Amino acid sequence: MFGVYFLWKSLNDIFIHLQVEGTSSVVSELAKLATQEQMLLDQSKDLLSTVAAIHVGRSSMIFLLNSTLTQFYLARLFNCLFWKTGQKV
Repeated sequence: MFGVYFLWKSLNDIFIHLQVEGTSSVVSELAKLATQEQMLLDQSKDLLSTVAAIHVGRSSMIFLLNSTLTQFYLARLFNCLFWKTGQKV
């Protein structure tokens, strides 16, 4: 009778040890995943900031180009109008 009890107790101890070890392994894996997730979030944030800066720069260049072209064509238009009337600008 005591032999069965000790066998059951030993198996129970092994089972509890494996549960604790397994839980520790799962917690360790979750910690690794959380670290990787944070790294990916940081990289995504940096990439999004870069894309936003490129967009702002591109928008500024397009605005300047449009302004320059507008000024150029307005100057040509005024020159044409005043040239036809005999006045020089």
